[in-house]
Order: sequence, then C-alpha cells, then structure tokens
Amino acid sequence: MKAERNLLKIMMENTNIYEYIIEIISEEELILDSHKKIFNLIKEAIEEETENFEKHIEAKCDDIESSKEWIKVQQVEVGDTDSYEDLISDYIKEIKKFKLEESKKEIMKKIKDYETQGLFEESLKLVKELEIIQKDIMQMNSSEGR
Repeated sequence: MKAERNLLKIMMENTNIYEYIIEIISEEELILDSHKKIFNLIKEAIEEETENFEKHIEAKCDDIESSKEWIKVQQVEVGDTDSYEDLISDYIKEIKKFKLEESKKEIMKKIKDYETQGLFEESLKLVKELEIIQKDIMQMNSSEGR
C-alpha cells in the first residue's frame, strides 16, 4: 500500500518526523505484515542509533515480501516535508479508510453467508455493524472533500 510506504520513507528521513509518526500510529495499525516489520526495524535502528541503518534494515528483511517492500520504500520520493503533519495525517487516513473498506467487505460477505444459512438474528447484528462502518467511511470521505 502506497500510503504505508510513504509513511515509512518519511519516518526514515527525519528524526523529528519519526517522533511525530510513532506518537500517532503504531505498527499494529499498518495493513501489510512486511510494513509492520519494516516499521519496527526503522524504530529499532533509530532508537539504537544504528550506523548506516538502511543497510541494517535491509539485512533484517530476511523474507521475500519484506525485502521486496523495503526496496519499494527506498524508491519512494516524498518531496517537500515542510507540511509533514498534513501529509502524514493524509497517509494515516488512507490507511484507516482502507481498513474500514476491508472490514465492510468482510461483514457484507458474512451477512450473505448468515442469510443463506437462515441466521437472520446474527445477520441483523452485522447489518448494524455495517451501518457504523459505512458512517465512518462517509465521515472520512466528507472530511477529505474539505
């Protein structure tokens, strides 16, 4: 996911930005496991003041997926980070919105399964959950339009 890659790249480039990011998002909130791993490796390298931490991270990306993603993160060009707080907020919103969309798909599938099994009470509970998720997505969409 592009927003996660951008976030990881920004984290690496500036320790002030790094501090800001780890205050507002945790590894668990990321979507891809490889990005969670890289997030932790960046944290570890910065906190331990590892010299040449990019090589350190590269060496610790010991599976195909994290190695592939690490290369993609390094290739990201972020540009101007003067208004990094807005940029980071946008990336985090994208991540949260993606997660909500995935939850929505999952719940819709469960509702369909429950209805075919005749489990209407369970289905109604999920419909209520779905309404909350859709409301959250709509709020995120309306805040993007501002």
